[in-house]
Amino acid sequence: MSLLRLLFLLGFIYIAYRLVRKLVVKNASVTGDQKTTSMVRCAFCDVYIVRQDAYIKDNNFYCNTDHYERAMKKNSV
Repeated sequence: MSLLRLLFLLGFIYIAYRLVRKLVVKNASVTGDQKTTSMVRCAFCDVYIVRQDAYIKDNNFYCNTDHYERAMKKNSV
């Protein structure tokens, strides 16, 4: 009879451990830094950059001012 109780106790501890572990992992992923950033493509070199870092001119995104100027020169020729 004591072996049956021991097996029941071990099973209960295992199930409790799995439930607690699942809740901890779920809470860690929810409370973690889930900062999403949108990416845009430079109209000149096609490199993806973070939208907040992009230069926006004429409804196009550029990774730096040099690429904007070079794109304007290319379009004017």
